[in-house]
Amino acid sequence: MILRKVLIAAAASFAIFAYSCKTVEPKPVAPAKPNDFLQKLALKLEKNDFDGALSLYDTLTPEEAASPQNRITKAGIYLSAGRPALAREEVNAVISSTVSPDPFNIEARYVLSVVEAAEKKLRQQRILLEDIIKDKPNFVPALNDLGRISVEMQKNLKKAANFYETALKAEPSNTDSLVGRSRVYRLEKKYDEALDMLNKAAAFHPKSAYVYNERGRLYRSRGALDEAITDMDMAVKLDPNSYWYSYDRGLTLIDKNRKREALDEFKRATRLNPNMFMSYVYTAGISDELGLDDEAEKSYKKIISLKPDYYFGFEGAGVHSLKKGDYSSAAYNFTQAWNYAKEETNYALLAAYSLRKADKSNSTGHKDNAAKDAARNIVNEAIKVVKRDTLDYYVLRLFSESMGDTDVARRVERESDGISKVRGYFYLSCFYELSNIPALAERYAEEFRKYDRRDLVEFRINEILHPDNNIVVKEAAPSPALR
Repeated sequence: MILRKVLIAAAASFAIFAYSCKTVEPKPVAPAKPNDFLQKLALKLEKNDFDGALSLYDTLTPEEAASPQNRITKAGIYLSAGRPALAREEVNAVISSTVSPDPFNIEARYVLSVVEAAEKKLRQQRILLEDIIKDKPNFVPALNDLGRISVEMQKNLKKAANFYETALKAEPSNTDSLVGRSRVYRLEKKYDEALDMLNKAAAFHPKSAYVYNERGRLYRSRGALDEAITDMDMAVKLDPNSYWYSYDRGLTLIDKNRKREALDEFKRATRLNPNMFMSYVYTAGISDELGLDDEAEKSYKKIISLKPDYYFGFEGAGVHSLKKGDYSSAAYNFTQAWNYAKEETNYALLAAYSLRKADKSNSTGHKDNAAKDAARNIVNEAIKVVKRDTLDYYVLRLFSESMGDTDVARRVERESDGISKVRGYFYLSCFYELSNIPALAERYAEEFRKYDRRDLVEFRINEILHPDNNIVVKEAAPSPALR
């Protein structure tokens, strides 16, 4: 039925995206029976040209445009175009002119449930879906959505399994039912059963990128990386325009330590959807590990523009600013990171260090007390969130008051907390560098590096500040994106 082909491709794909942000239904295909309007509509939808698809309704007579089938299809297009209020108007018109068990009434109520989901009215959506299956117990799209709701909102796997099983009895080859049942098995840690469901889906739908990607994700979760990449290669081949298939393939390539290929895959994902920040996290991280500084810095800046509260973006940008000797930019970036993560007081210390370095690198030789005051103000603010009896407190005081270094050094030696201890060595090194005591700066930088804490941002900065340290570093420290 052409109605279902167009509607489910347009409307249900929005519902799937709203729940998982991972899967997209196959694009609608041209109908088997000649119908000029529907053929043109399908072609527009294949290209995601929603405005073009909607404009085709102007070619219909008022009577044709008002038919239940055309109204429901139009509502699905409005949903895919991100205009749920207009979708609601169309389906309400159908609902008011039909009664259950009229199939158009059921279809319209289902699309209305998707509208409710799009507008975050999830309770209303569930009520609508439950009413639909009271009238039509084997209506598969509603059963699948209730299965997802049971998993993701109600955490009721038994209930979800029942919905998917009912759907599969009505339609054994339904892709969403098979994948949904597989996901429930996976959550129940029944991996063989989960794989069996996806194998059935692949047998029914050998050209479904969605199925191959889902099976690839299952393989990856089990550590079967060769099988995972084989399926994900197929998914990307079948649907090269899917951001999420490209993204999942990139993750699997990282697992296989094929980082250059992973970088290319994540770059492709950014081209497919330039507004999704997660792919930039990986282009930044991998570029860092491969020593591609310019590419890494561009990615960190993109992360900042898309999602500033992901403070690792500011951290990464700050590291690259330090590497270039742009201390003012480093101070800004670390300050911003600290603003978003007040509990991470090391960002305040890095901002203070960068401000002091910016002052020292002033080409005029003029030392600006304002820089010292700004650095002191940042660490004084950070002190407020730290317990007084901790090493972190005394390190912050050292940067605020520029005294007490001997006491801090003793406390570092006695410190039992691993992270605080190694960071204590690092910030002692920074303090002595700012105090123009290079021998002590080098000594504590070397002590810091001996602990090999590559998971800390300070490790990467220490490599920048003390490149001639005698301890050999065999591989680059991980970037914040990949820690």
